[in-house]
Amino acid sequence: MAKSLGTGVNRIEHFLVRDVKVVKDGAKKTSGHIVGTSSATSGTNPFLIDESSLQRTNSSLAETVKILAQQVASRISAYCTFMVTLGRDDIEVTNPIPVTIEPDGGGYIASFMDANIASGGDTVQDAFESLQDILASSFCIAEQRSEGELGPRLLREKRILMEFLCRSPKNTPKRQPKS
Repeated sequence: MAKSLGTGVNRIEHFLVRDVKVVKDGAKKTSGHIVGTSSATSGTNPFLIDESSLQRTNSSLAETVKILAQQVASRISAYCTFMVTLGRDDIEVTNPIPVTIEPDGGGYIASFMDANIASGGDTVQDAFESLQDILASSFCIAEQRSEGELGPRLLREKRILMEFLCRSPKNTPKRQPKS
């Protein structure tokens, strides 16, 4: 009842879920863990597995999981999540920010489409954190500029950022009184 999991993926014949006797240093030991047997143990008692066979099986399973994870990742297109914090104490997210994450070559791109702001990284986490940093920087710059100083694109970006972000009241810098 062996199933092929794809090109280059090792075949796994079956899993044993009951107590298994493992030979370790010549002594038999009972283990209640799930173990798999591969074709390397064919023709032997499937309930008696030496430690080296168990290690080979574990390595084979780890490699299979890695290959399957890569296959799944390569089939993922874009997906959407929401950013609820920028990871900073001085800026609050007032409305969850819709973020689109998509693979790009060997990395990922995280985008806040409404404001036309995007950033990349080697992993999804890197891209997401990079977008957090860029949104915080863009917000800080936008709040310092008057609307008259901004062109149409940056004015639109500022208005959108102001819908989703604000200064945290507890960390708002105090203004010095004018002398």
